[in-house]
Amino acid sequence: MPNRVHAEPAKSQQRSAAAKSVAPSPGTFRNEKRTQLCMLRMMEVVGSGTFGVVFLASLPDKPSTIFAVKKILQSRSFKNRELEILKEMAVHQHPSIVKMHGYFYELPDGASGRVAAEKNIVHLNIVMEYMEYDLFRLISELRDQAKSLPLVDIRLYAWQIARGLVFMHALNIVHRDLKPHNILVNPRTKEVRICDMGSAKNLALGKSGPNIAYITSRCYRAPELLFDSIEYGVEVDIWSLGCILGEMFISRPLFRANDTASVIKEIFSYIGTPEPADMRSINPSHAAVAFEPTEGRFFKALGGKIAEQPLDLCFELLRLSPEQRISAAEVLAHSFFSPLCSKSYTQPNGGAVQLHNFLPAEMHDNRVLLEGLIPN
Repeated sequence: MPNRVHAEPAKSQQRSAAAKSVAPSPGTFRNEKRTQLCMLRMMEVVGSGTFGVVFLASLPDKPSTIFAVKKILQSRSFKNRELEILKEMAVHQHPSIVKMHGYFYELPDGASGRVAAEKNIVHLNIVMEYMEYDLFRLISELRDQAKSLPLVDIRLYAWQIARGLVFMHALNIVHRDLKPHNILVNPRTKEVRICDMGSAKNLALGKSGPNIAYITSRCYRAPELLFDSIEYGVEVDIWSLGCILGEMFISRPLFRANDTASVIKEIFSYIGTPEPADMRSINPSHAAVAFEPTEGRFFKALGGKIAEQPLDLCFELLRLSPEQRISAAEVLAHSFFSPLCSKSYTQPNGGAVQLHNFLPAEMHDNRVLLEGLIPN
C-alpha cells in the first residue's frame, strides 16, 4: 500500500496524530497555492549510511514524477534537526537548496504499534526533489573518459554553490558536510542544489547545543576542525567550497589522505605551515604549537592545471586562518564570476539557471555587494 503524505493539519490535529501508534502517521506536504493529499509509491534504495536509507518514490498516477525520500529511524520525542532546518529554508525556496516537498512518519518494518510505543521509535521520511546526478558522480564519469568539467560549467556550478551558502549563512546555518556527493547537479540544465542537511546546524544562540569537531568528510575538513576546535563558524563551509572548486578543475580531491595527520600534512605542503597568529585563529588551545616554517607549493603545483582567476579564488577560500577567508557573498564578487554578471552573457546549451534573483535573506547583510553583481 502506498504511503500517504497529507496536507499540514491544524496544531491540535498534529498533536493527536503524533500520539497515534498506527502506521502510517500523517506527514506534511507544502504547496504554495493549495493543500493536497499525495500518495507515494516506494521504489528502489539509492543510498544508505549511518543515518538510514534514501530511496526513490513516485506518484502512482504520475510515474515520471520522481522524489528522493530519506528514511531516518528516530525517537518520537526527538526533534530532528535536519527536518527543522529544511522547514526553515523551505519558506524561502532558494534555487540552490534542495527542495523539501513534505515529510511523514511510519512505524519501523515489522514493529507493532505496541512495540513502537514502548520503544518510542518511528521512521521519519523526508520527501525531497530528485536529481539523478551529484557532482561526485559527474566528475568521476568524466575522469573515467579522460575528460574534465568545462570551465563554463565549473563557473556556473561554483556560483550556485556559493549562492546557496550566502543564503544558508544569512540564516546562521552552517552545512558542515559540503562535498561533491552533497551537490546535486543537472548536467543538461546546469542547475545545482546543495543537499543532505544531516550535519547542518543553526549557530544562532539557543538553537542547539555545543559544536563538535569531528564533522565534515576528511578531504573537505577545515583546519579548525582538524585541530579539534569546537568554536567555529560558517567559515568551515568556505574551506569546503575551496576544496570543491579545486576538485572540479583537477578531477580529484585536493587533499587526499587516510587519516587526520596526513590531511594536515597534505594541506601544509600546499599552503605552507601556519604562523602563530593563524594557530590562534584555528584553535586558541593550540596557539603554542609551532611548526617548522615551510613555504607552500599551491601556485606552483596547481598553476598549470587551474587558470589564474579561479586559482586565486581557491587560494582566498583556502586560507588557514578562518578569519582570513572571504565570505560567500565576497566569493560571488570575485573576478572569476565577472562573465556571469555581463549583460551579454549567454548560458551554455540554452540553459536558464537563475543567477541574480537574490532573495531578501541573501540581500540582508550583502545588499550593496550583491546589487552590484546584477547586470544593468
